[in-house]
Amino acid sequence: MPILFSSTYGTWSVLPVGALCCIEKEYPKVALHIGDHSSESAGVALMREAADLAVIPNAATDLPEVKSVPLFEESFHFVSRVIQGESSKPISFTEAAAQPLVLPFHSHDLRRRLEDTARGIGITLNVKYQTGSINVIGALVEQGLACSIVPTTYWLDRIAVRQLWARPVIEPTVSRIHSLCWLPDRVMSEAALAVRETVIVEVQALVSAGKLSGSLSLT
Repeated sequence: MPILFSSTYGTWSVLPVGALCCIEKEYPKVALHIGDHSSESAGVALMREAADLAVIPNAATDLPEVKSVPLFEESFHFVSRVIQGESSKPISFTEAAAQPLVLPFHSHDLRRRLEDTARGIGITLNVKYQTGSINVIGALVEQGLACSIVPTTYWLDRIAVRQLWARPVIEPTVSRIHSLCWLPDRVMSEAALAVRETVIVEVQALVSAGKLSGSLSLT
């Protein structure tokens, strides 16, 4: 039985692969079709019933009409090219925002959250480049052409080998909660229910193993 599952760019790098491995092992008759989308596109796919399940940030406020269960909360970091002697201490949002930045376009949830934070403390983001590609963001940061303010899941491998440097952003902190969402009026098959439970368990395992950057404490 085919199940459609949408995930946002940041979580797509690790979550669907882990879930797929578990599902193939435990439920070999379930065919999981994975779509990697922006948060907006994932929400649209869910609302149009083009997806059975979707992992979406800020669902409680942005999509109150869907049912959801919070999965994990991720914090934003200031990501830059590694420089000798660079501090790993937290950086204030104001200081991070003043650096030349590469960020997604205004339509992206991540960018909107940063813009809202900047407006809230009366500053402007110093945006040098805008792009819809997370790969372009990574390339520009690695080349030292710009920095970024992002959650770190997509960058964990490069941070581990010191290709990139990540510092927690504070004063204020910026974070978002990813939730697993589904339509309340759509009857879920046994296969879809199995996928839902597998995703929840897989997220817990990925966060605990440090493969998904975030916190499971959502209370």
